[in-house]
Amino acid sequence: MDKNSTLTAPDRRRVNTSQQPCVLSIANALSTTGLFCGDSKMPKMRTCSKCGVKQRLEDFYPSSMHKEGRKPECKKCNNERGRAYVKANKEKRKAWRRQHYLKNLSREKEAAKQYHLTHKDGHRAHAKVGYATRAGHLTPKPCEVCGTIDDVHAHHDDYSKPLDVRWLCRSHHLRLHARQRIADAKIIRQEKP
Repeated sequence: MDKNSTLTAPDRRRVNTSQQPCVLSIANALSTTGLFCGDSKMPKMRTCSKCGVKQRLEDFYPSSMHKEGRKPECKKCNNERGRAYVKANKEKRKAWRRQHYLKNLSREKEAAKQYHLTHKDGHRAHAKVGYATRAGHLTPKPCEVCGTIDDVHAHHDDYSKPLDVRWLCRSHHLRLHARQRIADAKIIRQEKP
C-alpha cells in the first residue's frame, strides 16, 4: 500500500513524503501556512492574500503581529496600499505632520539647527546658486540625462565651488544621491574592522 493512499487528493498535492522527510501532520500544517519543511535549498514560498500570487517569503515584510512572522500581503501590494492611503488622505497627513511638529517644536528646532551646522557648505552653495539664478548670472539648463526642462535642480559635485553645478531633473537628482549614499555605505562597511 502506498504511503499517500490514506490522504485525500488535495493533501497529496501539498505533501510528498518521499521528498520531504517531515512528520506528515507538521508538513501539512506548514504547507497550508505557506512555509516549507524539507530541503533547505528550496526557497520558502507563500501566497499573497491580496493578489494571490505565490512568492518567496522574502517578498513579504516581517511582522511580529502575524502568526507566520510575515505580513499576509506581498511587498508590492503593501506598497500600493500605502501609496493609495497617502493619496486619499493628503490633508489628514498634512494636519498630523503639522500637529506633530508643533507638539515637538523644541526637538524639531534642535534637529534643524544640528542639520544646518553639519551641512554649512551645502547651505552656502545653495544660497549662492539661488542668488545667481535670480540675478541672471546663472541660467537653468535642461537635465543632463533626459533633457527635460521641467523642475531642474542644480547639483553640486563640490560645495567649495558653489557656481559649478550640473543641471538634473528631480528624479535623476534623487537617483544620483541614492547611488552616492550606497557607495558611501559600502566604504563605511569596508572601513569597519
